[in-house]
Amino acid sequence: MPETDLDIDEAIIFTNWKTLVSCQQKNEKLLHDIVTKETEEAKKSLRWILEAQKGTAINQYLFVFTVTTIIHLPLSFVASTFGMHLFDSSEPHKT
Repeated sequence: MPETDLDIDEAIIFTNWKTLVSCQQKNEKLLHDIVTKETEEAKKSLRWILEAQKGTAINQYLFVFTVTTIIHLPLSFVASTFGMHLFDSSEPHKT
């Protein structure tokens, strides 16, 4: 029984459909890989931003600590120097 034109057309359509599905699966995998890669890069960028924000906060704390130290260290040095009775001449030194 010879194949009819309908059977040949059906075979061509089936072959083309398999080719189309195969190409679609390849493109789907490529797209999935690209999206996964971009997602990982976005996560890394977000981590870097969060670390930079933490670093900025620590820098602000250190700045406040430094300013406080600059103000209070000379004051405490002067107060402790005058508090040692080095310049008190009312009593003679005993050794």
